[in-house]
Amino acid sequence: MRAKEFLSELNMAPGTLAKFASTSPVIQHMKAGFEAEMIVLGKYDEGAGGGPDYDQDATLSRNVDTDDVHLFFELGRKDRMFIKMVGEYEEWVTEWASGEVENNIDDRIPFVQEKNPGLDEESVRNKAWEELFDEFMQDAPSLYEFFYDQGIKAWSDIAAAYNFDWPYMKRPDNFVDEAETYSNSLQYTIGATVKVLPSYHSESKSFYSGDWYIEPDGSIKVTNSDEEMGIEVVSPPMHPIVMLQKLQKTLMWARENNAKTNNSTSLQVGISLPGQSSNLDYVKLVLFLGDKYILDRFGRAAGGYNASSMDILQRKIAYGGKNINASVLDQMKKGLTLAASRSLLIPGESKSVSVHMRPSYVEFRSMGSDYLSHFEAIQATIMRYIRAYAVASDPMAERQEYFKKLSKMLNPSGSDQLVPFVQYAAGQINKQSLVGELKGRKQASPVMPQAAPEPRLPSPEEDF
Repeated sequence: MRAKEFLSELNMAPGTLAKFASTSPVIQHMKAGFEAEMIVLGKYDEGAGGGPDYDQDATLSRNVDTDDVHLFFELGRKDRMFIKMVGEYEEWVTEWASGEVENNIDDRIPFVQEKNPGLDEESVRNKAWEELFDEFMQDAPSLYEFFYDQGIKAWSDIAAAYNFDWPYMKRPDNFVDEAETYSNSLQYTIGATVKVLPSYHSESKSFYSGDWYIEPDGSIKVTNSDEEMGIEVVSPPMHPIVMLQKLQKTLMWARENNAKTNNSTSLQVGISLPGQSSNLDYVKLVLFLGDKYILDRFGRAAGGYNASSMDILQRKIAYGGKNINASVLDQMKKGLTLAASRSLLIPGESKSVSVHMRPSYVEFRSMGSDYLSHFEAIQATIMRYIRAYAVASDPMAERQEYFKKLSKMLNPSGSDQLVPFVQYAAGQINKQSLVGELKGRKQASPVMPQAAPEPRLPSPEEDF
């Protein structure tokens, strides 16, 4: 599905975006910040004072899940040891549920026999076993309980158990010395305090003060490690228009200081709408953004850490088939558009996607590579982020078009079986019309030989 199929529904022309920025009441409440990765002249000693920084370790939260593990260790989507960890957890849960079934099956058998008097003893026991297993699996122990059972109580225990690289590394003190000149000149350029941090993604950042940060980034590939080093310039969140002005000055400063970028550097933008982040519809955001178009524009489509969110959604729907369609439409029918959207999300994607949901903001990771001299394209892309974010945060914005695009994604074959449910969910027909439409189809359908039941579609006659 091409990005331009969606872009045509939201006018993303520069003039329209500029008008939106100046007139939209939503943008006045938004906050935006950026992380600009680049290569500068300088060198610091990796060996002196380096090594894992276990000061960043912490006891696991009871709510820890696979997404948290992905995020903390910054794992790739197909990390072998992560897959092993998930497999061990699922096996552990299955063994637990099987044990619970064996402990309770004798009490369940009489009820199954009463409901199914024609079944033989073995079939009754099998049916009772299946019922109990499904019930216990719905209330399965959490990942935290699995970890606790294995004696894993902290992030460092997970790293040791599954051989994950520790994500926080101590950096030698001389990085601060090397970067001090850059921080002083950037401070003068943007008119704000710029602090140098000795380690990557330090927990000591505090954006409430409005401070900026420069920190080392060992993931950036440099041509000559004796003369070059990778850094990341991190801005605090601010009004989007102010952020664009500061970003332009930052890129000019980078060029004046002979900074370089390559296919390992990215320009990430975070956007939030304080107080309303829980209402953001991720699927709506992806559908109206056109992330594949942006990835192509910046030569990032083949990157390992910025997979297209659109591709991921389409793959999940393709693999899930009618089971997903029925679940999503059931929620749409009940007016739960946001719940329907969230049922399409894929756990464990973490930072490897182009549109990455964080607890209080969205991180857009589509831009990068050779970006320093292309501010016009960057500005247009960020305005595209803002416009799509505004639409995705308003349940009524572009509502009809959203349902049309969502139904097309759910029903790529063009079958009309799902159309009445989508029309009802979009408010195009009422409940009475939906019931009449479905009854009419049923009466008009010829009698066919009975086939295996398909996954259940939502019933319009159910209460909601």
